[in-house]
Amino acid sequence: MAEINYIRCETNKKGRSYAEVARQTGIDSRTVKKYSDMEDFNPKEPIKQKRRSPVMDPSNLLSMNG
Repeated sequence: MAEINYIRCETNKKGRSYAEVARQTGIDSRTVKKYSDMEDFNPKEPIKQKRRSPVMDPSNLLSMNG
């Protein structure tokens, strides 16, 4: 978290470029931009997706042959 705060301070308050901060920290410039633009630091909850049964699962085969 300290590294994210450092990146945000360097880019937002001191006006350094993403590339400059990336070279300084050894982090990819896209990651520096992501951290700099980030406002919500809470991890997002994963979206649960319903799994569909396969078209030809074994239980369907039994009922078809029955």
